[in-house]
Amino acid sequence: MGSAQYDQLFTETFEALASGSYAPLDLLTKWWQTAESSDIIVDHRAAALATFDAESGYPDSRIVYVRPPRESGFEFYTDRSSVKGVQLQKHPQAAITMLWHNAWIQVRVRGDVTLTSRDSDLAYWQARPVENRLAGYSSQQSQAVASEAERDANFAAAKALYQEGDVPLPERWGGFVLLPREIEFWRGTDHRMHRRVRLQWQGSEQPNLNTADGWSHTLLNP
Repeated sequence: MGSAQYDQLFTETFEALASGSYAPLDLLTKWWQTAESSDIIVDHRAAALATFDAESGYPDSRIVYVRPPRESGFEFYTDRSSVKGVQLQKHPQAAITMLWHNAWIQVRVRGDVTLTSRDSDLAYWQARPVENRLAGYSSQQSQAVASEAERDANFAAAKALYQEGDVPLPERWGGFVLLPREIEFWRGTDHRMHRRVRLQWQGSEQPNLNTADGWSHTLLNP
């Protein structure tokens, strides 16, 4: 399935794990950059974020944009008063799946979630297109609205108020960061003979993505 370069990507990942000469962050970065530079992957930033709804007892999922992997994990930004924002603050564990389908490669992570700093929130907010900031400012994500006309009127009012584009950062808007405790690399192949390897953090302290120490790895059946 797909180019031989993606087979090589998995092979090099497994060889690094077997040798012990790896850092999970380096592996995550390599997969991310491979997806970013691919001419067959439509949007490498799109990922499925799974959360838990403590009130109903059901899991929940939606597509979000994630930032490149960092020492602290994977960042994503949203309205913290939204359904996912409330769920994450009540149950700060989550999972992210990045399926780069056209290339038949995938990364899955799950771990603990914390809030990003207010400085990070402001920097990311100010880097967004002004229309995106207006949308975030004028609408409270996931909350009921009487009509699309009301939604559009709220946007128009915000646009008129901030004609210079100096849209302030709402208190309810900000980021989350997921620090993986478990990472799975997947390469799809013909006849469902997929190649899979899972890393798991074994320590009781916060996972360290910069070293192999404290991590175990397991080759998985398809």
